[in-house]
Amino acid sequence: MIAREDIDRIVPALRRTAQALCAGPDAVALGDEICRDAIRRTLRSQPPPPEQVRLEVWVTVILVDSAREAVTRRPSQVAFAAPDPAADGLRERVSMALAALTHEEREALVVVSLARFSYIEAAAALGLNMAQLMQTLTHARDRFAAALGQRGRARRDPSHLRVVK
Repeated sequence: MIAREDIDRIVPALRRTAQALCAGPDAVALGDEICRDAIRRTLRSQPPPPEQVRLEVWVTVILVDSAREAVTRRPSQVAFAAPDPAADGLRERVSMALAALTHEEREALVVVSLARFSYIEAAAALGLNMAQLMQTLTHARDRFAAALGQRGRARRDPSHLRVVK
């Protein structure tokens, strides 16, 4: 059984990840709903042994699954239009650039750059093999950088993603 203190410790990171996965105008509300669903599922589940997988990775697998279900339940609330070029602040531009990605690209970029999972952990969390993850991540980084008007910068410095926090 998972201790409530362990869940409380990772909730801020889970919320950031869920909100970034949702991206767009309702990201906070929808991300929080997805995060609550993932925490409920986590507390009802039997965790794997800590030597097999970190708690953060295991809960993120559940979170990604919840986000994917939200996409199928309410695609109009999760898939958003292209970024608004008139968005002023960096936070808004980052959110809109994330919203412009496909859900799969957003998952890969968020899990690697925001949640800071290793490539191996990210591939496992997303149910991808390493080649699929790297291909999706490359497309995501290129499209994200282009949406921000910073072609090529995303590969060298993904720090602007941390603005989502």
